[in-house]
Parts: sequence; structure tokens; C-alpha cells
Amino acid sequence: MKATLPVLFPLGVLAAVGFLVFDCVNAWPGGIFRDTSGLFLVIIAVIMCLPAVRRSLNYEIRHISRLLLYAGLGLFVGRRLEPGGGINGNPYLAWTWYALYSFALANLAWERVLKPLRLYRRHRFVVDKILPETTEADSIWITGRDLASLPAEAGQFALLRFWAPGFKTRARPFSISKAPDGRCLRFTIKKLGNFTSGVHHSLRPGVPVIIDGPHGVFTEKKCLGDKALLIAGGIGITPVRSLAERLQAAGKHSVLLYSNRSQKDIVFKRELAELERNGGFSAHHVLSDDPDWQGEKGCVDAGLIKRLVPDFAERDAFLCGPPPMTASVKAALLGLGVAESRIHVEVFAL
Repeated sequence: MKATLPVLFPLGVLAAVGFLVFDCVNAWPGGIFRDTSGLFLVIIAVIMCLPAVRRSLNYEIRHISRLLLYAGLGLFVGRRLEPGGGINGNPYLAWTWYALYSFALANLAWERVLKPLRLYRRHRFVVDKILPETTEADSIWITGRDLASLPAEAGQFALLRFWAPGFKTRARPFSISKAPDGRCLRFTIKKLGNFTSGVHHSLRPGVPVIIDGPHGVFTEKKCLGDKALLIAGGIGITPVRSLAERLQAAGKHSVLLYSNRSQKDIVFKRELAELERNGGFSAHHVLSDDPDWQGEKGCVDAGLIKRLVPDFAERDAFLCGPPPMTASVKAALLGLGVAESRIHVEVFAL
């Protein structure tokens, strides 16, 4: 799939553009080529959204897939709304679809553009400081006005658009890595691509930030009992760390199983130890590729869960990490008899 998609994508775009040009020049009756190009764009976008395909694409290409979907649907819609189009024969049907399309476009404009701008106008978000967590991960601290009124919860995420050269046209989702305290928001990111690497090297304090969010339901509200099992892999610790802090403040006991390759990859090692000292929380680091490590080794599986968290059946489970890891851990928990309704997974893949 990795080899064919880079060829399929430009061919699809060229074909769609070719259809449009041909349709405009020749004005074929019925707009058959415009409809065909719209259909082709939608098919390409759907293919690029398939899980097996998404894993082989970077964020920029996946973002283009959404634009392709908008363009393809726009071609269909535009054709249907033209005089003599498919819905214009019945005025009631036509006005119904006009209203639905207008409602959808208004919601898109509000959620993606107007609402984040309104939020920025109220809070004036700005980068306060950037601090290293590991050699590969940094924390970005964001401040602003009246952050206590911002409905942000531990475990949620937000789309951040840094208003600086090279970043203005791109927004990326990052998880809140520290329980919001009304004074600042902290997002921790790892160098995984061009955008995140650029943030590490180019972003400076004082840069305005447009925030879309917060979003997500990976929060303390999902923990219906008084105990939680937290399982994280790599940079997936970011929402889990803030969630652990919130659970502790709520008087709920939690156990963390944190999987990494080596000790240098452990994010928030000092903070997790501090949470342990405060009580009601314990952390177990599980490393898969560190011969000097004297603690738990291997990966998080059913055997390790039963040994380290014998009361797992009494806990709500919260999982966040690479998709293959979360899938295998969820399968292990289901195999141990944990109800699926008590397993909460944060999809940590851009």
C-alpha cells in the first residue's frame, strides 16, 4: 500500500482535474464528467481513510484526504443545485436540501473557524514556555486570560494552531498532559513528523495560539467506581498523566502500567514518582528493550496485568498508546473478563 498510494493519489487528482476541464470546455449534457470527477475524489478520500491505509500516511496526506472529500461532495452538490439539476424538479425537495446544505456548511464554518477565533478573542492564548521532558519530547505551556472559565478537563485534547511563520496554515491535535488549574494549559509533544519537529526547533515563547477545543471524553467522568487501571505506551502517557492527577484529586485510586522501549523514553518519570508519593497512585514501568533495566520487562499483556494489578476486575481501564498496543491490551482485558463498557480507549493516532 505504501508503494501504490503515492502513485494513486497524484493520478487521482490529475484525473479529477482533467475531467473538470473537459467538462467545462465541452459542456457535456448532464455534467457527466463533473459527476465522475466528484465520485472519483470521494472514492480516493474513502480509500485514504481506511485504517490499513491511514497507518501508512503522514498527517499532511491524511489532511488532504479530508479536503478531497469536501471537493468531491462539493462537485456533487453543485451539480444537484444547478438549474435543471437532480433536486430542482420539486421545489419542496429543493428547499429541503438547500436548508440541509446550508445548515451543514454553517456548522462547519462555526466549529472549524468562527468558534476557535471567538475562543481566542476571549482568552488570548499565547505560548508561555517550552520545556524538555526527554530528548524527543517537549512540553508547551500556554497561558491566557481567564483560563479558569475554559471548560477543559484532564484527558482531553485540543487542536493547536500556532500563529507563527510556517505554522499558521496547520493545526494539530495534542493532549492536555497536566490537569488544568485555571492558570495554564500544558501540551506535551514528541518529534514524530515535520510539524512536531518544527515545533521543537522553531517555536518560541510569545507566539499566539488558536485553540480548537478542548475535545474528547477520555476523562475522570468515565470512571464510575473508585478505582482505575491506567495503561499507556510511549507518548500516549500525555492524557493518562493528567487523568491520573485528576483521579488522585477526586480520591480515586489508580494504578499505571507504562510501556516504553528504554529508560530514556520515559516521559514524566519525576512527576509520576511525585504522584506516587502523594498517595492513591502507583506506577509500574515496563520496558521492552533495555538490558540494564532491573524492573518489569517485556510488554503489557494479560499475565502482567493479573500479576501487578490483581484487582483489575474492580477497576475501570483507560488505555492510550500506539494503536497496535491498545488493540492487544484491550483484547487481553476482554479475555480476562473485563466488560467492554469499562474499557476506555483514547485513539492516539493523528
